[in-house]
Amino acid sequence: MNRLQAVWAQAQQGQSSCVALLDIDHFKSVNDRFGHAVGDEVLTRVAQRLSAELREGDSLARFGGEEFLLILPGLGPKEARRVCERLRTTLSTLDWRALAPGLQVTGSFGVAAVRPGAAVKDILQAADAALYAAKAAGRDTVMLGLPQ
Repeated sequence: MNRLQAVWAQAQQGQSSCVALLDIDHFKSVNDRFGHAVGDEVLTRVAQRLSAELREGDSLARFGGEEFLLILPGLGPKEARRVCERLRTTLSTLDWRALAPGLQVTGSFGVAAVRPGAAVKDILQAADAALYAAKAAGRDTVMLGLPQ
């Protein structure tokens, strides 16, 4: 949250930035079908792999349960969407067979711009609304949102 506050402050000075929420699709079924140890390993591997794909200065943090918050300073919505689309593709093409035969992991992303004048909670709500739109669109997708 400290990093998000810093990016928010930079946005008040005119720097473009975005945040995204990532939800691992159907994560409860991963735990139910393969066990909590596999679920924990999925969370760890997702965090490691996606962190390795980010630019210096970007941040990825667990944001509760199977959700992650991405902070993408210096990017406008279109660029942030492209980054999240690349991350989504990376996630959906990882080979999980060594961890658990039959396991496949995908993610849904909601992206929101950090806009001057918008409160941090409104920006997170916009990303959350976009995430829900991604889920409603069938999951394994990236959607853009706007602060309320």
